[in-house]
Parts: sequence; C-alpha cells; structure tokens
Amino acid sequence: MPKAQIEFPAVLGDLVTKNIELSNPSKNPISYWVKLIGCSDFSIESDQVRIEPGQSLAFPVRFQSRISNQVKGKVIFTNKKEGNIQAAAMVFELVSNVYERNSVDII
Repeated sequence: MPKAQIEFPAVLGDLVTKNIELSNPSKNPISYWVKLIGCSDFSIESDQVRIEPGQSLAFPVRFQSRISNQVKGKVIFTNKKEGNIQAAAMVFELVSNVYERNSVDII
C-alpha cells in the first residue's frame, strides 16, 4: 500500500481542513471504504467514497487542535469491490504540527 504523509499546521484551538485529491483515470467507477484510525482530533465526513470514470474528487480531512503535542492518525482507503473492478488500497498518515498558542487573555 502506498503511504503519504499529510501535515496539519495549526494554532492551538484552530480547526484545519486538508483535502486529499483522488482521481479515477479508468473507464469504470471506483468505490472505497474509508477508515480513520488514531487520534480523535482528526475527523472525516464519510466512511465511503465513489469516484466516477475520468473524474477527480477532493476528500476532506479535519483536524481540531486541542493540545500542543504532536498527534497522529491514518486514513485508509480500501477497495469496495463492485463487479470485477480492483483498485489499490491507499494509506495517508496524518500528523499535527501546532506551532503557536494564543493567549486566552492579556492582563
């Protein structure tokens, strides 16, 4: 399975969304089951995705920074078998990078 790392730079308390660009160059639709594992600070909107032939799709992954320590997760796309179409599984490693903390109040 090919792996790629996606970094989420954020100020503590921010919500950051990154899109994973998926494309289907084949002549048949491709469907994936989507699974998110790791830290609950990462979230996805859907547990499945379908890409029509010759189309591209932006799949959003959100990160809510709650702590300044680095947290990790993974998004795994597994082929949802439809007929005889076989697509490669994909794994994206998610890593937080909280680079700044804002003060709650200035006294």
